[in-house]
Parts: sequence; C-alpha cells; structure tokens
Amino acid sequence: MRHKLSRREELYGKKQNDDFGCLLMFLGGPLPFRILSMLFVSFAILFFYGLFSNDDGKSNPKDVYQFDRYGERVGLWTWHFPNGEKETEGAYRVGKKHGVWTDWWKNGQVKATFSYRLGIIEGNCSVWYENGRKASEREFIGGQLKTARVWLPNGEVCPESHVQNGNGRFLIHGQKGIPTRALTYRNGKKVQSHFINTIRVIK
Repeated sequence: MRHKLSRREELYGKKQNDDFGCLLMFLGGPLPFRILSMLFVSFAILFFYGLFSNDDGKSNPKDVYQFDRYGERVGLWTWHFPNGEKETEGAYRVGKKHGVWTDWWKNGQVKATFSYRLGIIEGNCSVWYENGRKASEREFIGGQLKTARVWLPNGEVCPESHVQNGNGRFLIHGQKGIPTRALTYRNGKKVQSHFINTIRVIK
C-alpha cells in the first residue's frame, strides 16, 4: 500500500529529509516564524561582518584572526587599511588583549603603542602625531594611570598637562595643536572627560 504524504511532506520533503524539511518549514512557515528567521540571519551576518572588519567597516584580505577551540580570540591579530598597510596589530590571550598593541597612521607612521596584561592596560603607553612627533606618554599600573606627559605637534611640552602619582589633568590635541579634549584623573582613575569647544565666536 502506497504511503500517503502529509501536507508537510508534500511541501517540504519526505521523512528521510526531515532535517531539511524542518528547516524549510521554519523559513517558509507562518509569518512570525519567517520574520524571526530573517532577523536571526541578519543579526548573524552583521555580527560576523563587524567582528572581521576594520573601524571603517571594511575588511581586508590581509587581516589576520585566530580563535581557540572555545571561540576565544587568541594569538596575533592584524588589521590593515584598504591600501594594505597595517592599521592595528596585537595579541590576545584567552580572549583578552595581552602584550604590546600598535596602531599606525595611514602614512605609515606609528600612531600609538599600548601595553596590556590580560586585558588590563599596564606599563608605558605612547601616542604620536601624524608628523611623527610624540603626542603623549603615559604610565599605567594595574589599569590605573600614574604619570602622563603631553607634547604639542611642534615638539613643545604642553604647559597645561601634568599628571603625577595618579592625580592631575592632561589635554589631547589635534594635528594642528588645538586642544580637543581634557581628561582629569584622581588616584589613577579618570573622573572627568569632556570635549573642548574650539569654535570661535564672531562678534
């Protein structure tokens, strides 16, 4: 006697294809299920796109990523600019930044070096202007800022920036030497951060 196919089997496949049939039924079932499936697929695509892309949202074939068997980031990771030059490079250990991380400007000059110990910033960290001059030098211990010095793009020391023993204030300057942000620290912790309004009022 010939087996009579159910409505689901007629639409989505026979019993030997149950797994595939269930998938088709989920994707092509009632409207709420279709909406949920589309949202899930869209979220997965956006998640992995963001995970493997640069800050400008564009991935590069030369980028290097590594995961351990548990899905944690591990080993050396490298991001590149669209022109193929390095943008950021650093290592992960058990999913956390570890060791020295380096950023570059698009012109190839080193932009910043930061040191981490299992995700916590530690040691000397330096930032450079695009012209190659040093912008700031900071020392961290256990994630807390201890000292900071700041220079202007012309090489002069910034007289308004000074942090010692975890207390003080320093400015971040743009490429033309105009201060754009002020950060205040107390006992090694940032207690205030605000952008500086540099727009001149025309009278």
